[in-house]
Amino acid sequence: MKAFRLVGALGLCMAVLLAMVISVRSSLNSLDQPAIEIVYLWSAAKSCTEVHVLTPASWIPIAEGILQPGDCIVSVAGESIDSPAMIAKLKPLVDLPLGSRMVPVRIQREGQAPFNELVPAIKMTYYRIFQIYFTLFITAMILWILGLIIFLTNHRLEQNVIFAQALWCIALCVLGSMHRLPTMGQYFTLLTVLIPMPLVGALLFHLAWVFPVPTSRKLVKYSLYPLAFYSAWIHTQVIMHIGSGLPWVPLLARRAGLINGFLIFSGFVMLLWRWRYFLYRQSVQAHLNGMCQAR
Repeated sequence: MKAFRLVGALGLCMAVLLAMVISVRSSLNSLDQPAIEIVYLWSAAKSCTEVHVLTPASWIPIAEGILQPGDCIVSVAGESIDSPAMIAKLKPLVDLPLGSRMVPVRIQREGQAPFNELVPAIKMTYYRIFQIYFTLFITAMILWILGLIIFLTNHRLEQNVIFAQALWCIALCVLGSMHRLPTMGQYFTLLTVLIPMPLVGALLFHLAWVFPVPTSRKLVKYSLYPLAFYSAWIHTQVIMHIGSGLPWVPLLARRAGLINGFLIFSGFVMLLWRWRYFLYRQSVQAHLNGMCQAR
């Protein structure tokens, strides 16, 4: 089991580095390409392309309150999002003055009827890409370095290996939101976000039972892994379904999302509870030692 954990940890460590290279390289695919001044991503929960929280606060649609994270983008300049027709309409606008670069964007906001807003057309530059992804890259790098330090401090300790794996899984989830792969992007998302995410909860739950004091119950620490693997299997089925050209399966995706939420919540709660129990025992022990010394 120890050898399996070490191999898994080393593989995860290298996976983060590989995902970092792919994410950074693919994020440059949009360089010099026409776009609108909004970062948008497909939302499985809403089954639409939504305004993403990665959109810099200084960009006009967010700074002026025109759009807000979570808004669904129905169309841009009357065309489907990211379609060749949309790109063709934006391309001649990007070098014009701001007032001449505004394009109508059809928005669907929860609880409201669809409406149009004017959003600037832009050309993606190194600076704009830096604005979007710098924080994500630094966060992933810090998580990877922390995990490596913890792992190398003493890789023979189970808690060190599990803690490092949890940090590297979180780093993968961060990097998965950076990529801009033109093809096969859904499979990269599967490997960097949808599979590691449920494992984060299972690893935190495992960590709670081995740190700061190992439990005598040897099997309880593994109890959430079957559920995490089941969630990963559901996500794999959904992505393979989409990759085959079949329609989106919201029921399966929602089920996996609920499982992920349960796993992460359980992992955090158990970790906090075990720490609280440990600190309580330490305080009681210190109190009893003080009473004994007083006598």
